[in-house]
Amino acid sequence: MSFEIMVDSVLLMTVIGGMGTLYGPMLGAIIIVLAQYYLQPAMALLSGSVAGLPLLPRLFDPDRWLLWMGVLFVVIVYFFPAGIVGRMRRVRD
Repeated sequence: MSFEIMVDSVLLMTVIGGMGTLYGPMLGAIIIVLAQYYLQPAMALLSGSVAGLPLLPRLFDPDRWLLWMGVLFVVIVYFFPAGIVGRMRRVRD
């Protein structure tokens, strides 16, 4: 793994989980690792289940898992601008 990819992963983990906390990057790391391991097999199942439809099997092809990882990142940043832990703190207070 190159240094640039490693730095990008650490930044993604921090932004997703929430900056300024110890638990935020840890939660972000858990989400990123789970997505890396389980998103591709889940997409293979989804692609197989929509095999008869046009365009959807290619959209959910397991090789496109990074596309969906990016979509997941954008959705999390849009709905949780302070990260997941930051949002939980705001709800708690």
